[in-house]
Amino acid sequence: MQSTAPANMARPMAFHALMEKIRRIEGGFGNPQLRQHLSTGIDALDANLPGGGLAAGAIHELWSPVEGGGLWTVATQLVRQSANRGGAILWFDPRCDFYPPAARTIGIDLGRLILVRPQGRKQMLWGIGHALRCRGIAAVVGMVASPTLAEIRRLQLAAESGGGLGFLLATRREDVSAGGVASRWKVTGGRSNGEVRRISVEIEKCRGGSARPPIMLEVEHGQVRVAVSSRLADRPDSPNVADSSAA
Repeated sequence: MQSTAPANMARPMAFHALMEKIRRIEGGFGNPQLRQHLSTGIDALDANLPGGGLAAGAIHELWSPVEGGGLWTVATQLVRQSANRGGAILWFDPRCDFYPPAARTIGIDLGRLILVRPQGRKQMLWGIGHALRCRGIAAVVGMVASPTLAEIRRLQLAAESGGGLGFLLATRREDVSAGGVASRWKVTGGRSNGEVRRISVEIEKCRGGSARPPIMLEVEHGQVRVAVSSRLADRPDSPNVADSSAA
């Protein structure tokens, strides 16, 4: 009996040591002591991310199954938060979809925004890679259809060199990457109510963590917050419930 207790106590310690070793091999994803993590600006989303936010020096992917599903709104929110520490934002916009006035209502500083309109996929990947290597760049955004593992790996190495965040956007499931990204988010438009627009955000995969259930966001007058229904779903027994942060 005496020899069993220490062995049982050692198992959790060995498990945590193994998890930490895996995180180090993965580059510190999920551990803020090994890799910087940046808040999304929304507490409920941060709570679903290992490290309490988006891993810096990494590639993150956002996709939506339909046009107008809120992909650009969520991407702009995350980019704005990424740029809070300083640095420029490079947005690769080959289809001329980006609308600066809308980005300004979310809080993007247009004085730090650089719009790039590449000609073709090769030029897009080349530009994103070079931008990610620059330490003066806080965030890089681009839409690359079905990036391969090799392409993601090259972009990941560039992001690690520069320390910024790369965001890849896709408007169809078949256009998402083959893997290798630090996190993948599914963005789906929800039922709107007057001036309040609802957007469902689901973390499908996250290195150093696991998939999480969707969270409903509300967007009104450029402000992004967690929907009341999402807060009530996880409401504790205590009547004193603090609101999630609003961006």
